[in-house]
Amino acid sequence: MANDAVACQSAEFQQSYERDSLARANAEIIPFDVAEVDDAGYNLVLHYAQRALKPIKAGEEVFLHYGFDYWQLNA
Repeated sequence: MANDAVACQSAEFQQSYERDSLARANAEIIPFDVAEVDDAGYNLVLHYAQRALKPIKAGEEVFLHYGFDYWQLNA
């Protein structure tokens, strides 16, 4: 399981969210298979891998950068 280290509640905070989330991310998602898009035009990823961007110690939380669009859709 992986989380975004920073949440973004509104467009007003987009720049600080992008900066802080990317700085704290220690992993990334690599999509393998995008089958279709949803009603809003976003890709529906069927298979993906997570890749470490820096060393992650045993027991350390994995942080991904979800991206601003995720927070706009799920705020």
